[in-house]
Amino acid sequence: MTKPVEDYNWATGTVAEYVSNNLGESVLVTNKAEPSTSAKTSGFRARAPLARQYYNYIINALGIWLTYTHEGEVGDVKLFVAGTSLATVEARFNNTWVDRGTDTIAGQTYQVFERTV
Repeated sequence: MTKPVEDYNWATGTVAEYVSNNLGESVLVTNKAEPSTSAKTSGFRARAPLARQYYNYIINALGIWLTYTHEGEVGDVKLFVAGTSLATVEARFNNTWVDRGTDTIAGQTYQVFERTV
């Protein structure tokens, strides 16, 4: 499977802007805000509009988690088809990886890479 070309990062920067409230007053709001504890516990109410700052916060958090799970942490190990190059792994997962050689699991030989930085 090839790497998708779409970028899942969303609302990575915090932007503040003035908007009018329901009283016609100008108020400063940011483009993302953490939902309240009750919203996290029970979700957003039915038929209630989802405010953009909460939507942006949620999509941004998902993007951060996708990056984290994709790139992994120092010490993580990934298995590839035997013969996969270190350059291929580093290009795909960023950071620094070390080729730990091959290992055989259930009769299949895999190339083992460990994230070091």
